[in-house]
Amino acid sequence: MVVETRVRDLVDEYPPTAENYNKCIDSLRVRFDRELLIEFYVRELLSLVPRMSQIPDLKGEITHRYDQLEPQLRSFEFIGMTSDKYAAMLLLLVESCIPENILRIWLRNPPGPTAEESYSQKLTQLLKFLKLEVED
Repeated sequence: MVVETRVRDLVDEYPPTAENYNKCIDSLRVRFDRELLIEFYVRELLSLVPRMSQIPDLKGEITHRYDQLEPQLRSFEFIGMTSDKYAAMLLLLVESCIPENILRIWLRNPPGPTAEESYSQKLTQLLKFLKLEVED
């Protein structure tokens, strides 16, 4: 185990006994599971960006892109990562995954006032917009 890390510090708080083993494991899970999930989901979403750029901008391909994006974003919601703290990053990643012609339509016709909207609200609106594009 690496010395002077948060994990090491947490483990060192528990005396090395059999009864403390499960307590230590539980503490590690509580403290670090969410961080690992966030890293995993961000990597998954980032891996979509280059794959999406290789998909041609054909009419039916927006459905394919949406079908890949939507479950990824649901994963972020599952771990509570759609707050404004993360929404700015997620919004930019989603925008980079959609075809340029659809992105232009979105940017030209934002729904409602955009200046005072939070990133979380903008992300929600973008996803609604994409869903409508897919359903058309």
